[in-house]
Amino acid sequence: MKTYNILSAKGIITHSLAILIATVYCYTALIKLLDFGKALEEMYNQVFPTIIADELAWIIPAYKLLLIPLLFHARTREFALWASLTFVVVLSIYLVLGQHGVFSKHPCSCIGFLTKKTYGDNMLFNLIFGAIMLIAILVEKEWLPPKIVHFFARKEVAGDNTQ
Repeated sequence: MKTYNILSAKGIITHSLAILIATVYCYTALIKLLDFGKALEEMYNQVFPTIIADELAWIIPAYKLLLIPLLFHARTREFALWASLTFVVVLSIYLVLGQHGVFSKHPCSCIGFLTKKTYGDNMLFNLIFGAIMLIAILVEKEWLPPKIVHFFARKEVAGDNTQ
C-alpha cells in the first residue's frame, strides 16, 4: 500500500496541491449545479449537439466532484491527478481549436469563476492549473529530486521514511 508521512516534504506538497485543486473543482462544480439552467444554456451555446450538451452539463460537474475525494486518498491520488490533468488538457485543446475557427461556434471561455475573462485569461489559468497538477504528479511519483521537494516544502521531519 502506498503511504507516507503527511508531515514529510512530499506529504506537505501533495496535500497542499490536492487542497488547491479540490477547492477549484468544488467551487466550479457547485456554481454549475446551483445554477443548472445557466450551465445548460452555456452548454447549448457550444458546438455539441443538444443531446450531448444535456449530458455534459451535469457530467462535467459530477466528474469534478467525484475526483475530489480521490485526490485525498493515497491509493487514488495519482489517478485523480492524471484525470485532472487530462481534463484540463482536453479543455484547453477544445478552446484553442475553437479560437482558430475549427468549429462553427466559438466555445465559451467560462469555467465558473472566469466568466468575464478572455480566452487568453482562460488559457493562462489552464496553463497554471495544469502546471500545478503536473507538479503534484511529479512529487507523487517521486520523479523530482528530493532536494527540490524539500526546498519547496521547506520542512523536513527527522527520521522521515517516505516511500
